Amino acid sequence: MKILLLQILLFVMVTSAFSQGIIQGKVTNLQSNEVPYANVLLRNLPDSTLIKGAITDESGVFSFSNIPKGEYFIETSFLGYTKAYSPVFNFSGVEKHDLDPITLTEEASNLDEVTVSATKPLFEMEMGKMVVNVANSVTSAGFSVIDLLERSPGVMVNRQNNTMSLAGKNGVVILMNGKRFRMPVEAAFQMLAGLNSSDVEKLEIITVPPANYDADGDAGFINVVMKRNNGMIGTNGSVTVGQGYGSGYQGNLSFNINHQGPKFSWFALVAPSVVNQSQIWESQRSNNDGFQDIFINTVSDDRARTGKTINYQAGFDYSISKNTTLSTLVSGYENRWNQVVPILTEAQYSISPDTTIDMTLTEKNYWSHIMGNINLQHTFQNGQVLNVDLDFLRYDNANPTWYTTTFFDESDNVIDSEVFRISKDTPIDMWVGSVNHSMKIGKSVKVDSGIKGTFSELSNTVVFEEQF
Repeated sequence: MKILLLQILLFVMVTSAFSQGIIQGKVTNLQSNEVPYANVLLRNLPDSTLIKGAITDESGVFSFSNIPKGEYFIETSFLGYTKAYSPVFNFSGVEKHDLDPITLTEEASNLDEVTVSATKPLFEMEMGKMVVNVANSVTSAGFSVIDLLERSPGVMVNRQNNTMSLAGKNGVVILMNGKRFRMPVEAAFQMLAGLNSSDVEKLEIITVPPANYDADGDAGFINVVMKRNNGMIGTNGSVTVGQGYGSGYQGNLSFNINHQGPKFSWFALVAPSVVNQSQIWESQRSNNDGFQDIFINTVSDDRARTGKTINYQAGFDYSISKNTTLSTLVSGYENRWNQVVPILTEAQYSISPDTTIDMTLTEKNYWSHIMGNINLQHTFQNGQVLNVDLDFLRYDNANPTWYTTTFFDESDNVIDSEVFRISKDTPIDMWVGSVNHSMKIGKSVKVDSGIKGTFSELSNTVVFEEQF
């Protein structure tokens, strides 16, 4: 009976406690014509926080899926039109909700004096990719990169498993400034979760990758383009501080500095953050095992989690000659989070005696990563480009978890108790070298070729310990 109840408990822990639904609508102009490729933002009340973003299709239709119960409104915009907002609506979270068409009005113009100004929308469609314009966006202020991706069209973020998918497909490859992060997607997830949006210029969500990218990104690529100097000679920097309180304290700090010289340029970035969270979680499940009816009620009313992260980057570019540039990059992160989760499960049986399980789960998850890159690029007189890259990666993950479980009968007498620990240590070392050549044939044909070699060493140690 104890084994059966424990299996039920673990199953319930990963079962969603609520169903989620779809919000759908259409954007039109005053002539009732559809407006394709308009920006649509779903915001909640009362603080207008961005929940999810979308772009209308060729018929002007948009939809949001996996949206929980709440009170929302829609903000939509398109170049040449003033912003439009839907009325506030209540969403049940479990059904399809069709909105009335949202009408955009063309911006008025003064022919006597015309001032041309434009603000980039948060989402833009380009050939084979979607661009999220993070810089100078009030909407993205205070978010991490993961927060922005979670709100981007077509991107699904699974915070429980530290994974991402594009258009429902797993296997997303992460790039930074066009260079690949050679690390597991779970590790890249941790790094992006601690990276402040204030340090990012834009995100490129690439569903149709160019030929020079590896073919192992089945879902596509996400390229994080960091802010750099604008090409002017000199030194500049910035400090960004963010403070907030949700279910717990959240704070972040970002410091970056750039120097641009005639032949030598360098940059550095340090971004620590702290997140304290408290969650309440409850689920009920009923079934029949062929012998009797079973009702399982699981409550976790004080899930306390604390996370501390620091991301860092530094690099330089040196112009050896007019056509030859040497670049280096060092980046990494340290991520430490701890959580204590009390779980109380009551199992009621129509025939067998009722049972209660009181479990406390204590988990530590430590992620550490450092990566270095050396790049040599030479452009020949005829326009051909040769790139030589050497990368080194070091990655560590330690994940010890303690389980303390006590079993009670229907009279609250202790039946049994157990304490065990599962620990996992995963160090990875990787060397990657590549040589790539690019040349143009005529005005419209480009040929890319290259060779790459990879050497990796890893171990995965899992230890199960039980206290007797």
